Order: sequence, then structure tokens, then C-alpha cells
Amino acid sequence: DEQQRGSQEILRSIQTVDRAASESRETAANLARTVQELVEQEETLTSVVAFFRHTGDDTLVEEGDDSTATDA
Repeated sequence: DEQQRGSQEILRSIQTVDRAASESRETAANLARTVQELVEQEETLTSVVAFFRHTGDDTLVEEGDDSTATDA
């Protein structure tokens, strides 16, 4: 019975690790989606800033502009 209890404990530990790994994979996938969304937003904002700079309308970019938007 001692061996069976030990085996059950090992099985529970494996299941716990498996759940944690699954949650980690899900978290990583969510982070990857979030990063992709942020990249897309940054690209959009860069395009908007470039448009306003091209038209000579700097009203949206002059305050606090460090010109990093064009570095992408």
C-alpha cells in the first residue's frame, strides 16, 4: 500500500506539473497575441504620425515628440 500511495502521489504531481505547463503555454500564447496587437497598433500610429508630418501638420506630434515613432 505504501508503494501505491507513493505512485498516486507521483501521479498527482505529474498532473499538477502538466496543468501548470498547459497554463504556461496558454499564457505564452496570450502574450504573443498581445505583442502582435501592440506591434500592429504601433505600425498604425507610426503611419498616422508620418501622414501628419508629411502634410506639415505637426499639431499632434510636436509636444513631447522624441521622433521614436519613425524608428520602427
